Amino acid sequence: MLDKGINEEVINLIKERLEKGAYKYGGGIRVSDNRDWLQEALEEILDFAVYIAAQIIIMMKRRSAENLIGKDY
Repeated sequence: MLDKGINEEVINLIKERLEKGAYKYGGGIRVSDNRDWLQEALEEILDFAVYIAAQIIIMMKRRSAENLIGKDY
């Protein structure tokens, strides 16, 4: 079953991101500005990998600490 509420949230996040970029860079995406869009995408994906890995490590450490609370080892 499709949750349209989640779809709307995703759409809104994308819109907000586009608006933030338009404000920061003075307009929408310019495909003719000689950027290497594949390189841009690769850099963003690598940043994502770093951020998500860091967050997973934080969550794993919290879970591990929570599992140790109140246990005698």
